[in-house]
Amino acid sequence: MPSGVVLGDDLVPRLSLTTARGSVQDLREALLRINDPQAHELPLERSTAALQTMVARGNEDDMGRLAAAHTLVATLSRHESPRLFPAGRLVVLRKALTEQDPVYVPLEGSQSDMDELLISSDMASAHMPARYLKALDEAMSTPAPSLVRLSGLG
Repeated sequence: MPSGVVLGDDLVPRLSLTTARGSVQDLREALLRINDPQAHELPLERSTAALQTMVARGNEDDMGRLAAAHTLVATLSRHESPRLFPAGRLVVLRKALTEQDPVYVPLEGSQSDMDELLISSDMASAHMPARYLKALDEAMSTPAPSLVRLSGLG
């Protein structure tokens, strides 16, 4: 039985003083690494210019490379410190593409899903009660998560 539900990229379950401080420190470290990748033993395809080119093209292969670059730079830049996480078993409601409009589907989540503050235009509004109710309603009437394709972060 789940003890918590998180909608998309809701910032509240991911936010603590440690997370906020760590995010600033991690961002500073990541920017140093991508502005001078060779000095930090990263391949040139992880430079700011190369990453911006991939974003501008926006094709599916580049999105995979950007995700890999994010994982690499985030792993190298992350400072370990005590973090707060929601307790218990989590259900994460993620947007999925269907034949009609995107809808939310329930996925089993974990504390590691809450390890990173996701910066997006939706991160604050995702915490609003009406959004949770709408997403829960959609999740109750959607196909099984294995039958749909997930879209983006949240």
